[in-house]
Amino acid sequence: MSPFKSIKGRALGKLIEGFKSSDIGKGFGSGSGGGSGGGSGGNSVSEDANGNKYHVFTTPGDFTNNGLSKVDILVVGGGGAGSSYYGAGGGAGGLVLWEDAPMVEVSTLTIVVGEGGGNTPTGTVNGIDGTDTTVTGWNSVYNPNILTAKGGGGGSPDSQSPGGSGGGRGAVPGSGTGGSATQPTVNSQFTPLGSFNQYGHKGGDYPPSSTGYAPAGGGGAGGAGGNGFQSPGGGAGGHGREIPGFPGADIGVLTPLVPRMGPNGLHYAGGGASSPYDNGAPGGAGYGGGGDGSSPLSNELKRGVNHLGGGGGGRHPSTQGSWETNGGDGIVIIKYSI
Repeated sequence: MSPFKSIKGRALGKLIEGFKSSDIGKGFGSGSGGGSGGGSGGNSVSEDANGNKYHVFTTPGDFTNNGLSKVDILVVGGGGAGSSYYGAGGGAGGLVLWEDAPMVEVSTLTIVVGEGGGNTPTGTVNGIDGTDTTVTGWNSVYNPNILTAKGGGGGSPDSQSPGGSGGGRGAVPGSGTGGSATQPTVNSQFTPLGSFNQYGHKGGDYPPSSTGYAPAGGGGAGGAGGNGFQSPGGGAGGHGREIPGFPGADIGVLTPLVPRMGPNGLHYAGGGASSPYDNGAPGGAGYGGGGDGSSPLSNELKRGVNHLGGGGGGRHPSTQGSWETNGGDGIVIIKYSI
């Protein structure tokens, strides 16, 4: 893994090094990022050992195209917060992966990064939904020319909570279905493209056969949230999606988060786990930044992880106001090689 490199002092130097013919086609997928130029913008820029550059947006900003013909882009919405009162886990933000995204006639991409749902108030309260991440400015052949990764649904004690990935369902007053995943229903102008993929899964259910009010986990980009059940505890968060072309270890701002990105450091957008009922053992947080619902753990592990779009862990009992349930903020990463 190469060290983190800022935009300033690196972008110009890299261009001055001179273009090597042996670099043609180097990179990822089917050679994305081809072209004689580069790009600028983002909160940080990293470079891996193969010469791939990653422009990372953790706050709103613009990516300026300086001659690239195509890029790969990863877009994650903000995660939903876990609920209070027999707390169900929050759903992860929706995830979009567009490989070989054409940049011809694209001069600037305007990026808005979705925020995770805030800490849930005490009482019988739904977790706050995450907000959408958007990328605007594609070629006018795509109408509308905005790409959206939906915010995750907050966990709910008593209703369905849809989102990019849906929030889990609690058991107040009885059985019910988890929130649906809305990510697969958006971006219809891009979905016919073979290189365009998007991911989101539903939150877990509280089945009629369950007893004891053990709630369900939030959905993740890689799988649905676990259903609520009495023994040994509440439902797990759905795992995030593995994205091999965007390894956390190679992307400076994500390097400290690799332990939350699953065994290989490749998962994004994991769902939050539910809080257990009656001291049962909760299901685990979803790989890719999902928060946990277990009371002995620190708030850092209960919150969804920022920059991964993880759903927040659920809270129980409802009066435990210091138990944080926040969802994690989203991210946009643009990757190319020169």
